[in-house]
Amino acid sequence: MGQEARIFRPQQQETRVLLVSPHSRWDSARWKLDNPTSGVASSESTLRWDFRMPDGSVFTDPQWAKLLDECRCFVWSLLRNNWSGKLPKPGQMARFGIGLRGLVRWMAENDYADFSELDSAAVRDYIDDLVQEKANGNETLSAWSLMPWLEILLHIYRQSPALKEAGVPLMPEHPYGGRSTRELARDFKAEMSRGTIPPVPDEVFLPAIAQALEWLGDMSKDVIRLQSVYLSAVPGDGDRGLLRGWRAKQRQKAIENFEFSVPAGSSVPWREPIKSALRQRRFSKDGIEEVGLTSVGLVRALVTDLRNCCSILVQALTGIRVSEFCGLQVYPREKTTGLPDCVRLERSRSGLNEIFYIRGRLYKTRQQWEDVRWVAGVRPKGTDYVPPPIQAILILDQLFEPWRSLGGRNELVVAFRNRNGFPVRGDDVVPISSGCIRLGQKDWISEYVRLPPELRDWNLTTHQWRKSGGAPGIVGG
Repeated sequence: MGQEARIFRPQQQETRVLLVSPHSRWDSARWKLDNPTSGVASSESTLRWDFRMPDGSVFTDPQWAKLLDECRCFVWSLLRNNWSGKLPKPGQMARFGIGLRGLVRWMAENDYADFSELDSAAVRDYIDDLVQEKANGNETLSAWSLMPWLEILLHIYRQSPALKEAGVPLMPEHPYGGRSTRELARDFKAEMSRGTIPPVPDEVFLPAIAQALEWLGDMSKDVIRLQSVYLSAVPGDGDRGLLRGWRAKQRQKAIENFEFSVPAGSSVPWREPIKSALRQRRFSKDGIEEVGLTSVGLVRALVTDLRNCCSILVQALTGIRVSEFCGLQVYPREKTTGLPDCVRLERSRSGLNEIFYIRGRLYKTRQQWEDVRWVAGVRPKGTDYVPPPIQAILILDQLFEPWRSLGGRNELVVAFRNRNGFPVRGDDVVPISSGCIRLGQKDWISEYVRLPPELRDWNLTTHQWRKSGGAPGIVGG
């Protein structure tokens, strides 16, 4: 096995022409294996690599090349030398592909690049998402039906010796702490039949929403104004016209002189000046950590905080899923109102009210994405009231407009490839991931919401908002 594993290192050109069966090469979009069992459809012994990803791309597209080759190495090692025992039968490939496909999509949605990042914390999130997806009091669901999604992680972990020889990043630990998948499946079956995915507790939900609503006022205006001060401190773009060092100093001076607003009923600004706060507590894939931030880093942190706050309001008050939130689009804008493409304002049937909708794409429970709308609020006709979820979207629209323009993007919310500061090149502006939103929401609550001691370690997931204030109001597109 050792020599065979080395042959299939992704960087070696020979892998592209080697056969995995008489019907398929290594780089084929589908691996069709010979199945000696009579009467079995060929689809049962076929493993598809050309499946759809959460962003609408296909797993065989270039941006997934590294993870795709690592998955192929894993499957090939399993077919040639299964460290768990017997070699899998060709007729098991379709069922096996269900679990692998689900895991790959989840990794992409949550910004996990390879198997080495799937530690115990990541597995807990994977399980939370799996239980949420299969929940809703489904009493007919069997423990056996959960096995494809649970077993795949265990197979990857057990193949570590072969994957190590192939140069594939390894899972750092047993995914389930030594427990069997059958034990886990029975536990999850019991949870799902009771519908016990917990909502956000009231002691977390109420203060979080109250604080988020407060941010919709002067705080959000300050953050947008601060970002504008940073961007307009010096003329030009990139490295043209002015020395980079001088430009950086001018921007630093501008943001450190920025004065934050004084809330009503207070005599002091809602936060200290930029230059006096150089550290913040941040969630990451490694847990809670202290991160030293420069002045510019603090501006970016505030932009991220406002994004996190607004995402909570949109999800908690409408029931929209995190993947659907990440997919909201801005262009083309509505011609008469200038509203982003993801917002619709329509008269009610009686003509007495106006209804706000969030327009997006529904991915879950569908074979293909489907255009849908979520009810976001109502106002009497002729009034100027804007419901909080729509306020949050309009803030996000304004907040990320400079970065959408730089990157040529259409998403309401974008992310930055560079870890520090702000992007200077368009290719540093990328789509936001569900994992980024999930960690960001936990971070924002930890930073700004005062919780009772017994709930400070509450494991918030984005799914829990749907069980709380935001009962989904989905209507056809």
